[in-house]
Amino acid sequence: MDIVCSELLKIIKLIDAVITEKCPESSSFNFPKTNGLGFVDSLLEKMMDVTSSEAGSIALIDHPIQKVLEELDCLRSLLRKIVELHNEDEDVQAIWNRIVGVAYRIEFLIDSLITGNILDSSSMSIHSILEEMNIIKAAAWKICDSERLGGKVKEVTKRFNHMPQEGSKPIVNDVVVGFEDETASIINQLRNGSLQVKIVSIVGMPGCGKTTLARKVYNDSSVKSHFYERAWCTVSQIYDKRNLIVQKTQLKRSEDVANDYLMELISRSLVTVSKPRSIDGVKACRIHDLLYEFCVTKAKEENFSRLVRRDDKLSDINVPFYLRRLCIDSKVEHFDNLRLFSPAIRSLLLFSHDEDRRSSFDLRFIFHIIKLAKVLDLSQINLGSTFPRELELLVHLRYLAILVNGRPVPASISYLTNLETLIWRNSSDHVSLPDTIWNLKKLRHLELIDEADKNYHVRFPDNNLDNSSQLCDLDILSCLSLNPRKNINKLLRKFPNIRKLRSSLNLDQGCEYHVAMDCLSHLESLSLSCVVYGGDRYQLDFQFPLTIKKLTLSYFRLPWSKMVAIGNLPNLEVLKLLDRSFEGELWEMEVEKFPKVKFLKLDYLYIVKWTASSEYEYEDQYYFPRLQKLVLESCDALQEIPSCLGNSSTLEIIEVSKCPNCTSSLEEIQEEQRSNGYTDLKILIS
Repeated sequence: MDIVCSELLKIIKLIDAVITEKCPESSSFNFPKTNGLGFVDSLLEKMMDVTSSEAGSIALIDHPIQKVLEELDCLRSLLRKIVELHNEDEDVQAIWNRIVGVAYRIEFLIDSLITGNILDSSSMSIHSILEEMNIIKAAAWKICDSERLGGKVKEVTKRFNHMPQEGSKPIVNDVVVGFEDETASIINQLRNGSLQVKIVSIVGMPGCGKTTLARKVYNDSSVKSHFYERAWCTVSQIYDKRNLIVQKTQLKRSEDVANDYLMELISRSLVTVSKPRSIDGVKACRIHDLLYEFCVTKAKEENFSRLVRRDDKLSDINVPFYLRRLCIDSKVEHFDNLRLFSPAIRSLLLFSHDEDRRSSFDLRFIFHIIKLAKVLDLSQINLGSTFPRELELLVHLRYLAILVNGRPVPASISYLTNLETLIWRNSSDHVSLPDTIWNLKKLRHLELIDEADKNYHVRFPDNNLDNSSQLCDLDILSCLSLNPRKNINKLLRKFPNIRKLRSSLNLDQGCEYHVAMDCLSHLESLSLSCVVYGGDRYQLDFQFPLTIKKLTLSYFRLPWSKMVAIGNLPNLEVLKLLDRSFEGELWEMEVEKFPKVKFLKLDYLYIVKWTASSEYEYEDQYYFPRLQKLVLESCDALQEIPSCLGNSSTLEIIEVSKCPNCTSSLEEIQEEQRSNGYTDLKILIS
């Protein structure tokens, strides 16, 4: 027995040595070096939410956590002061690193407590953090009060005291006299210049009327009608670029602000567009190889993330204990060799490009380790026919992408109360959601797709809608199955703020339907398809919300007379009529004007003549007055296209594919364009 105990002690010492090597002291916490101030801000916001909630795990140590919150708020003000000083002194940078480092330790501790990992030393850990925060605070104030920084603090304070608090707003209704020639010259540059971003500088002595001239151009009626969007921004002599941007974007959705930043990177050629949207946007993009390698290297240096590539051996990869983001691209069978002991991981992305995804793999050992994960993408790895119960413990998850075989979404998905994005891949084409889906009140993006990345039909539980919660944060939903025989309006009202919706309508032969979707007052993008049981004859009327900017219809076989419900939508910019959505030899546009449509696509439709009524020939009632791009595909019988398109000053390109009978009509349109002085129209036929 003594020999066995002796051997066991040796093994324990070996294990202890490995753990000590893997788990460094908190003082050597190798935290990310990117955006430390932003991280502290988000942590403070999170801590206020936690301390004000009724989370049982936090209630046990409520007072110490509250004290940590107060001290962290104080340290945040010190970080702000360091940013304002722009000081590179080693002592100052050391204080910065210590503040950010202790903030990461606080986050790790709080999130561990929320998951239920409450150790006997948890309270002592909080007290040790408080002690360290007091030491940091004393050292920081000593540096800030020193003579070498005192002058800079006063200088910064003086500058900020003299900054204007609020810029003047443009006066719209003032009558401005003079500057006629200058105004006409600037307006001509703005309206007739390059399509690229252009800056027109107005230079002159103070008081000579630069602002007055700019205001006159800004409020000119021709400028208002030419540009879809205008913005006036007042910038003082001394300004903070970051605050200026934040002030102007604070009313925007975070997704829109992110898209603006992406477009800026594209304009600088740092990111290239691999798949554009129909107009004004990007579906997919990529970065140049050199920039990609730079980003990967820099991310590793800054401890921001780690990328493991396909040619790396997973068994040789030593993942740091405090690593927060990990992305692995490898063969599925190699994931069993992964040595992962990094409980601080917040983002884990596992990718595999193996074509055969029928074989399932057990990755449950990973879920026991990454209990603090917020982002988990397993959409390319088959987890089998059951939803791993270990996933239910990852209560911090915000983003989950998963692939399972032929199983419905389990009721236990509601345990992930912080979930914002759920992408569910399945081999089935019909999936029912559990009643508990209504409990995911933070859900913003719900997408259910098959293994070929095609949307399938999702049935929401509708048997107890009166007692179900609304999903007020839901922004994107794909693909919702709707049955007009039921009260779909009651179901749609459960998504009051939805912005993008892909849906299918299940119709019966010989029935009449009225589909009212106008209750979705924030809807901007709608894609509708039709599934008809027993034939293709039925009566259907739509009522769309006026907010729609993009509309796609498929498989409805509607008569062209139903186009009236679409043609006068005031904000519609993109219209796609696909796969027999409309049928009939003649489409004669009458009262429908499509006032803001910039992109129009007709694909696989049976139509012979597409004409415009001669009743509306005067200029202010042209059809498609803002059309920029027209796409015609697989309309074999199409012979005639509206000649009024020849008068369009905005039309830039017509793409034609598999439409052999409309060539002469296209030639007439191009000739009319040239006679009107519009020589930039491109017609591409393939």
